[in-house]
Amino acid sequence: MFIKEQKKQILQDQYSRKKFSAVFFKDSGAKHLDKNPGLETAVLKLLGLKEFPEKDPKNKQYKFINCPNPKCIVLCENLDFLLLPWIARENNIELWYAGGNNIDKLNHLPKIELPIFYSCDWDYDGLRIFQRVKNIIPDIELLIPTSTDFSKSVKSPNHKSDWVYTKNFSNLDYDLYSNDAKKIIEYLIRRKEWIEEENNDLINMLSFSDK
Repeated sequence: MFIKEQKKQILQDQYSRKKFSAVFFKDSGAKHLDKNPGLETAVLKLLGLKEFPEKDPKNKQYKFINCPNPKCIVLCENLDFLLLPWIARENNIELWYAGGNNIDKLNHLPKIELPIFYSCDWDYDGLRIFQRVKNIIPDIELLIPTSTDFSKSVKSPNHKSDWVYTKNFSNLDYDLYSNDAKKIIEYLIRRKEWIEEENNDLINMLSFSDK
């Protein structure tokens, strides 16, 4: 009933499958519709769609969303932001996708002239990957969620990353993070929660990083 009532706004926002799943099935996360094709069929029927904008490709190759006059680059852990390329292009953002742990290829990048940011899941695995990326690209800046409203339990379905509770700051490199990032990480560790990348708003995070 809620999805049906929100149909106009949903169609206007043009959610990808994973973004829709993360927002409307918060406890189960971005992979919920992937695991429940019958539910996806019902949702699409309610929305009057044949499929969500863009399919979710499963390869681990570089993917780019280019724009004529980029003002920055965002390297994404997951694919969701790249599935709606017009949002990035309209805001002069170039997107790169390396795919989770598949970051060794970053060692072969040319010199980067633009400001570069990293978007990821805010859980132990996602932040550990960021630290590896930071060692390769020292100038990269972590994009910070503008809200913790969508945080969820680390025990949520389809999620396998938990914090290291026996170590200070979950054994992450404390000095690599800004004060704002440290506050969120400590909040998530304390509550045994995480924030899925698909729940974040790319434009809001970039706006926040400019302040």
